[in-house]
Amino acid sequence: MQKFKFNCWIDVIFGQSGGVPLTTAELKQVLANCGSSNYWVQKAVSSLAEENGIPVTELPLGTSLDVKLSVISQLEEQFNKMLEYYDPSPKKVGREFMEARFLYLNDDILQNAVNIYTGGVQDLSEADAVTRAYYKIKAMSGQTSKACAITNSLRNLKKQDAKNMLLYQLAKDNTIRSEAYEVAGISDIMAEWKGGGKAERYAKAFLLADELKNTQDVEKIESRLRGYAERVKEGLEPVNEFTRGQITKAYKKNSFISKALEGLTATEKDWLFGDTGQENTVNGIEVSSLNQNKAEQDGGNVTE
Repeated sequence: MQKFKFNCWIDVIFGQSGGVPLTTAELKQVLANCGSSNYWVQKAVSSLAEENGIPVTELPLGTSLDVKLSVISQLEEQFNKMLEYYDPSPKKVGREFMEARFLYLNDDILQNAVNIYTGGVQDLSEADAVTRAYYKIKAMSGQTSKACAITNSLRNLKKQDAKNMLLYQLAKDNTIRSEAYEVAGISDIMAEWKGGGKAERYAKAFLLADELKNTQDVEKIESRLRGYAERVKEGLEPVNEFTRGQITKAYKKNSFISKALEGLTATEKDWLFGDTGQENTVNGIEVSSLNQNKAEQDGGNVTE
C-alpha cells in the first residue's frame, strides 16, 4: 500500500496525472513523500509549482545548483575587483581599499548573496504575480490547459484585488475562448467582466487612483474626488465597486489623498465609494452607505 502511494506521487511529479490542478499543500505533500532533498524531485516540484501559479517561495525547496554556482561566481568577481584597490604598503592601505570594500562587498551585497544562495528570496509583488499568471495562461496550447491554468491562478492568488487584476486582463483578451471559462467554472464571472461593464469600471478606478497617487496637491485631489462623486450622483458615471480598493492602495503611497478625503462630506463619500452594505473606513475616515431612498429610486441595490 505504501509503495502504491509512493508510485502515485511519482506519477504526479512526472506529469502522468493528466494535468490535474495542484495546490501548495499537495506539492508540500509530494516533497514529504518523495524526499525534499532529492534534486530531481525538487526540480519536478518546482516545475509543477510554476505550472500551477504557485510561488516557489511557499515550498520548502532548496536553491538549485546553477543558482548557487552563479552566486559564488559573482562574489568571486566582486572580490577580485576589490583586490584591485589593495596595496600591501602600510601607507596606502586605507581609504581606497575601504571604499572598494563598501562598493563591491558591503553588508547588503553579502546578505543578498546569502538570501539567494539559501533560497530566502522574497515573493513576487502582487502585480508581478498577476502578470506571470496571465502570461502562463496565454502560453497554454489548448483551451482545457488554459482552463486549468486559470483555475490554479485564481486559487493561488492570495488577495481579491490580485484576482480582480487577473480577471481584468482576461476580460480584455479576446484570444481565450469561452470554452476555457466554462471548464474553469467562471463563465458567469467573465460575462460580468466582459459584457457587464466590470472591466470598464475597474479600468476607471485604476486610472483615477493612479492619477491621484502622482498628485502632490491636496486641493487638486479633493477637487478631482468631488467632481467624480458629482458625476456619479448625476448618473454620468456608474457607481464603481472598485473605487474604494484602488484609492485605498493609492493613499498608502500618497498621504495627500487621506487629507483630501477629510474635506469631502459624508454624502460625497457615499457617491464616491458606493454602497457595500456595511460600514467602511479609508485611513480612519468613515465611508457610510449610499442613501437607501436613492437606491430604491434607481430600481434596486447596487451589487458587485
